[in-house]
Amino acid sequence: MPQKSYIPFFAGLFAVLLSLIGGTAGIPGTAYAAAENPPSLLITEVMIHSPETGAPYRYIELYNNSGRSIDLTKRKLLYYWPGVASNPWQNTSADTYDLIADGRTTDTYIHPYSTKIVWLLTDETKTVADFNIAYNAHLTEDQFVYTKGNGFNYTAQRYMAIVSPPYDKVNDRITFVRYNADAGTGTCTAGINCDFVQGESVDYYFPEQFDTTSREMTRKTPQSLHQAPTPGTLKSGQVPTPPGKLLITEMVIHSSGTGTPYRYIELYNNSAQAIDLSQQKLLYYWNVSAKPWLSPGVDTYSIVSAGRATDMFIQPYSTKIVWLLSDASKTTADFNANYHTSLPESQFAYIQGSGFSYTAQRYMAVVGSPYNQVNDRHSFVRYNADAGTGSCTAGVNCDFVQGEGVNYYAPASFDTESREMVRKTSGTTHQTPTPGTVKAGQVPPRPPTQTEPADMVVTDSPNYAKYFSMSTAHFIVPGLTEDYVPQGICYVPSKNWMIVVSYRSDGGPSLLSVIDFTSGNLIKSVRLFTDPLTPYTGHAGGIAAGVSHGWIASVNGIDQFDIKDIEHAVNMDTLILTDHIKTESRADYMTIDNGVLWVGEHARYTYPVTDTTHHLQNRDNREYSAWVSGYRLAAGEAVVTSRVYAATGAVIPDYILAVPDEVQGMAIDGNRIVLSKSYGSRTSDLLVYQVNLADPPHTTTAKFGATATPVWFLDGENQLYNLMAPPMAEGMFVRGGNLYTVFESGATPYRTASGMYAVDHVYATNTASLFSATAPPRVVPGDLQITEAVISSTGVNQPYRYIELYNNSNQPIDLTDHRIYYYWGNQYAKPWEYDVGEYLVYSAGRTTDMTIEPHSTKIVWFLSDETKTVSDFNAAYGTSLTADQFVYIKGGAFSATTQRFLAIVGPAGDKDVDRYTFVRYNTGAGTGNCTAGVNCDFQSGESIVYFYPSSLNEVSRELDRKVPESLHQPPTPGTVLPGQVRPLP
Repeated sequence: MPQKSYIPFFAGLFAVLLSLIGGTAGIPGTAYAAAENPPSLLITEVMIHSPETGAPYRYIELYNNSGRSIDLTKRKLLYYWPGVASNPWQNTSADTYDLIADGRTTDTYIHPYSTKIVWLLTDETKTVADFNIAYNAHLTEDQFVYTKGNGFNYTAQRYMAIVSPPYDKVNDRITFVRYNADAGTGTCTAGINCDFVQGESVDYYFPEQFDTTSREMTRKTPQSLHQAPTPGTLKSGQVPTPPGKLLITEMVIHSSGTGTPYRYIELYNNSAQAIDLSQQKLLYYWNVSAKPWLSPGVDTYSIVSAGRATDMFIQPYSTKIVWLLSDASKTTADFNANYHTSLPESQFAYIQGSGFSYTAQRYMAVVGSPYNQVNDRHSFVRYNADAGTGSCTAGVNCDFVQGEGVNYYAPASFDTESREMVRKTSGTTHQTPTPGTVKAGQVPPRPPTQTEPADMVVTDSPNYAKYFSMSTAHFIVPGLTEDYVPQGICYVPSKNWMIVVSYRSDGGPSLLSVIDFTSGNLIKSVRLFTDPLTPYTGHAGGIAAGVSHGWIASVNGIDQFDIKDIEHAVNMDTLILTDHIKTESRADYMTIDNGVLWVGEHARYTYPVTDTTHHLQNRDNREYSAWVSGYRLAAGEAVVTSRVYAATGAVIPDYILAVPDEVQGMAIDGNRIVLSKSYGSRTSDLLVYQVNLADPPHTTTAKFGATATPVWFLDGENQLYNLMAPPMAEGMFVRGGNLYTVFESGATPYRTASGMYAVDHVYATNTASLFSATAPPRVVPGDLQITEAVISSTGVNQPYRYIELYNNSNQPIDLTDHRIYYYWGNQYAKPWEYDVGEYLVYSAGRTTDMTIEPHSTKIVWFLSDETKTVSDFNAAYGTSLTADQFVYIKGGAFSATTQRFLAIVGPAGDKDVDRYTFVRYNTGAGTGNCTAGVNCDFQSGESIVYFYPSSLNEVSRELDRKVPESLHQPPTPGTVLPGQVRPLP
């Protein structure tokens, strides 16, 4: 009988690998390891009979041949016996060994392109220090995992495999090895025909062509046998070179000039370390086949300095030109003149030899030591693919004519068998050469850093003054200068982390950036994948995290991940999303609170319409069209997926919140709910509501069957505050008396936009200040009236534009936190329901009175020139207004030649419900432009006056624009005309 051991370490390894291969919603990792080619885990060395009595230091060395960390507690080791003539994975018995931590300090994850020692722990008294002494090694505790049990047969042919769930001995093998092969079906003699004597190990090599049936590592003779053990250290050629470190990004195969003297290959260093190109080679493959890298038709080119002054190192994330120096008389000055560049000598390395075919399909690779044409390729490219096995015609189906280049693009995930760069149908062939410069999307994004962008547009606005008075900058959002676009943020209580989720617009994988909550420093980032080869390129609109699990909002549902996988990941590791759960609401943002996972949808008229069953009349008698679905988590932070709405397959929520349009994020603190409402470069609104879900719901929905689902509205009835904030506020969470908000505006596509206030930090807003507000009084339509507007004033930069307000009520009205709203949806019958710009009414730091008295006016001066005084204003209009008759707004100008709309809006800030009155101007322009003096309502220096209607429409709240009485009027700031205002009762 064979000796047995149990290796939980390998068990864990297989389970993670399986989950990385892929799975179905709710059932991670259901694919076979046989789908892996190349395999993710390699057995590179076995020590079957270790030194000392009882052989206490037996081990198996594993190598992670993938770009993702793998939890070895989810893999197992299989030991096959007895020796057989063929197909031992089928024709033998197999004992299972679990892989475990054994209560010792270790890391059970094996990181990308690194080794891990699986120690068969037969003597618990032995320590890592003892192991190191036995092998003269310097391994650390985290380089080990363990297995328990007896050892393995020393003198018979036996077999081992590392397997993934569900651990089938045939189908789930990742790699497979044998030892003592010369024993056949019998026994061998140590020192004669066994593979080792006591204290020796057996090494294994990755084959040039991996056999997906046997999945066997190569046992070379004599290189594999009777080896001095080297635990944790690989020998040259044992494993493939990790792909994608050096990229071929451009080639000019047929340059201009007699003899084509300026041919080159552009290399890009896609790593954080400088690489010595003198230790790399270029391979030119000339046999056309399905797998040309296996072909014997290959020429080798050494990369050299050619006796020229240069630097043979290619620096991190930079390019180097490998010039085919067919004419030694040509200089870098000649090269630069040919390509209109100014590259220094240090940016060149050289190859020498014959050129390359122009009219046939050919292939090139850059390879590292020991220069195996299959396993040591960093990257691989082809050109003239349309030639097939024949020839192409320049200008017809070749990739270039003389003088043109071919560009290549890094895939989001390398096929580690072909290692091929992408030859796109557009953007690759017939390109103007750009030596030394890579184009957008050609190379992978650099790892995120916390670097402040130098090109941010920060357009100051009084709209944000109160926000910044309550808030402090906490940390720089990672990845802004690396073209990541932040969306959501969450707190991880079990780790004291914050995680920011970001997406890319170039098709690259979305990203989680882990930040230490206390210091605000970036710890690591991980790339999101749906399986080992498929990047998650979704919008990743939000993120939430519990103690052990986290979730990403993925538009059509949520995707789950394990916090443990992030904890054990290395920087820029691959994180495989596991369960996908379809939610009732579209998953655009999310949060978690008190055991409930909330998933919300962003509604907007320009977006796909939300489910019509989500359209509900709120208590303000306005239609809401978005839901936030709440899911009560079960034990283990599991979303209960047993209650599914048959019509859509969505999980039925336990709670529903009906919310306004344009919500981007949500946070909960007790009975306070905060929504971030934003779109584009407009001012964001942080809306604070008070809701107690223990109270009876405001309504219910019977959509899901007999049991009604409770619905609560977040509307004007329970809104406490509207805090204006910089544009593009996104995800939020509350922690330690602060509301933390991430902004999208610091990202590359937005931070240079005209009028933007770009924010590159996460800000912490004091919740004591934010939540102390009492609900503002509800607006009474008509109480504040716009009586006059000067949209285009006289003077340089139109410094005297204004809107005149009149208080129709019998009570003073404090204009603090009131706004002027500017609407531009002139194609709509109800423009107040569409896009709007917000202008906070404020004092501008001047001596004034923010209160408008009953039956009196107040001038809202559009302060575009802060040097102008009240005296200047009075001089411009021939008035004698006092300083306390003014309040101010500031921001982008109003259009003077298109139809536009204005409203005075109360502190709650709803663009519809909180309007006192509404006006329009330049009605004659329709949806186009008008001409001043022809069909515009005014010329520069003229005003428009508005009249209170005989009966104010409660929906439109629109004032009368009378023709001709309203148009082309001489400005009369501070004075209303007879019949303009609401009659006194």
